[in-house]
Amino acid sequence: APGLGPGGRRFESCHPDKSLLIFEKAFLFLVIMFYTYILFSTKTHKYYVGQTNNLSDRFLRHNSGYQISTKNGVPWILITSFQFSSRKEAVCLEIK
Repeated sequence: APGLGPGGRRFESCHPDKSLLIFEKAFLFLVIMFYTYILFSTKTHKYYVGQTNNLSDRFLRHNSGYQISTKNGVPWILITSFQFSSRKEAVCLEIK
């Protein structure tokens, strides 16, 4: 048909391969990361190891006394954290 571009499409923006490529690039920024972290209680002088996908929120919850397992140790200091691309990796380090 006259006026049709490559692949029978009228407009370059309708090319499905290019749309998919843009989606894949955007998806890379939406990847959820998982963390294993170590806290230290200045009150009890004990350590706590945990894992989460939202480190800042989890740290605030520990220090708010919301978590039963850590409420007696408030305040907590974040000693270190390790970042992983899967929860399985984070849990494996937490168990060690």
